[in-house]
Amino acid sequence: MLVPVTAALLGMCVLAPFNALVSSIEYFHDAFRLTPLESVFSSGIMTVFNATAVVCAVTALFPQGTKRFMVMKRIQIMLVASMALSSVVIVSIWIRGNDAPRNPTLYYIILLVMSIALALVQTYLQNATMAFCTSLDIHGYVTGYMLLGQALNGVFGSVLNLASSMSASKISHEAVAQNKRSALTVYVSTALLQLVTWWAFRRMLRAPLIKQRMEGWTQVEHDRQGPDMSWTRIKRVQASLVPWSASIFVLFAVTLCVYPGITSRVRTTTQSAWLQNEGVFVALHIVCMNIGDLMGRRLPIIFPATNVRRVSVAIACTAARILFLPFFLMCHLGKHVSSPIPDSLFFLCVWGIGLTSGWLSTSLLICGPQSVNTAHPHGERNILLQQEDSYEIPATERTAAQDATVASMLLSFWIVSGLTAGGALSLLVNILLG
Repeated sequence: MLVPVTAALLGMCVLAPFNALVSSIEYFHDAFRLTPLESVFSSGIMTVFNATAVVCAVTALFPQGTKRFMVMKRIQIMLVASMALSSVVIVSIWIRGNDAPRNPTLYYIILLVMSIALALVQTYLQNATMAFCTSLDIHGYVTGYMLLGQALNGVFGSVLNLASSMSASKISHEAVAQNKRSALTVYVSTALLQLVTWWAFRRMLRAPLIKQRMEGWTQVEHDRQGPDMSWTRIKRVQASLVPWSASIFVLFAVTLCVYPGITSRVRTTTQSAWLQNEGVFVALHIVCMNIGDLMGRRLPIIFPATNVRRVSVAIACTAARILFLPFFLMCHLGKHVSSPIPDSLFFLCVWGIGLTSGWLSTSLLICGPQSVNTAHPHGERNILLQQEDSYEIPATERTAAQDATVASMLLSFWIVSGLTAGGALSLLVNILLG
């Protein structure tokens, strides 16, 4: 159980910096109220975060970084760096308190620098975690638990955000203090999660079977220093991964284009006072999205037959999700715009975009690396996770699995690129909507 639990914890840590930033956005918003930065600070932070993530995703693909014994070191370093950054944010929240900063511009610059650091840590950790989980088990068992952790992080964060929004709506005169307490709670819990994950990961690396596997990786990678361990291999793997890369790029571009940029503009069509509270309505739809994402990520693991193994099906499914855009544009986007679409159908489709996003992303991240591994495509689960006795890893499996590791890192890059493209498209659509 140590391997899947640690994989799930790593998955939670991968998205922890971004989710903590988003969950605490109202606390940072308080620093810029009634200033020229109030309307642009959040988009600036997200733009800097995503741009940094793309650059880091490219540098993470450098040949030295694709070696699996380097990946394990990178995970430990990034976890420690994550804890350090979380501690810095906690101290800054404590120092600032409930008061607005005297110099909002300087505070904004500090936030942008922190966004760059958080994006760097998150991207390198995500890239290394994907490579490590794929190396342990090419058939998706470990990767599935890692993706489950990501979904759980989203669900817990969105539920906490909903509870905070409901609480703030009842005690609006204490909104600033409430936002501070929420931000402090988020970052303290994030730091504790990162500490527990670091401890669990180090303990897992000392397990006999994991140590044996690591020694096998180190040996084969020290023995192979020729051009096949350089950009030649990366280009070759990417050439065979093009349809999978395109599918995962479009998947995340469409998701971020409509959610939350467009979906957060939708307002209730009912007269319910509870749903007419904009903060509660938006928080509720985020919960629906994350619950759908969690269910979708579990589908290919619980029911392997639902895995999208054919490229044509992957392309068709990702392309069909573009229909979510016109649907959400027909929803109730403002007080002066009527819409025939009821709240129940809106929430159902938000859940649907989460479900399809989780299902397809898990399938693509499992089947994409499998498609370049000619040694054991779609075979039985890795023997590392089935038995406790010693097992000698065949040389053919060790070398073929390296392609799968590189493929997982490439797909991680295309995820970040898709998110960046989706964010830009969302900004464009919102500008056109006015």
